[in-house]
Amino acid sequence: MKIKKFGTTEQLVHELAEPIAHEKGLRIWDVRFEKEGASWYLRVFIDKDSGVTIDDCEALSRPLSDLLDEKDPIKQGYFLEVGSAGIERELLRQSHFEAQRNKRNSSCRYCTHKII
Repeated sequence: MKIKKFGTTEQLVHELAEPIAHEKGLRIWDVRFEKEGASWYLRVFIDKDSGVTIDDCEALSRPLSDLLDEKDPIKQGYFLEVGSAGIERELLRQSHFEAQRNKRNSSCRYCTHKII
C-alpha cells in the first residue's frame, strides 16, 4: 500500500478546514491543489456517515472561503471546489483505510487488500 502525503499547500488548507468541517459534522477526506491548463484548483473532498449533500458542500465552502481570504495561505489565484469524496473514492492515506475498516469491503473500489 502506497500512502500519499499532503503537500505543503494541502496540509495548510487541511488544517484550516478541519475545525470548520468538524463543527458541521463533516470529515475532510482529501485536499488537492492541482493545475489544469492555465488555472489552479483547490479541491476539498468531504465525507460524513449519512452521505454528503450539496448543503454540506455549501456549509463548508462559504466559511472556508472566508478563512482562506483572511489567512491568505495561497498567494496565486485559484478556484475553490468543495465536493463529496464520492462512492469511488480513492484510498490514499492511512486515515482513509482506517475510516473504511468497519465498512463492507465491496464499497471500497480501490482496495487491493482486505481491511481488518
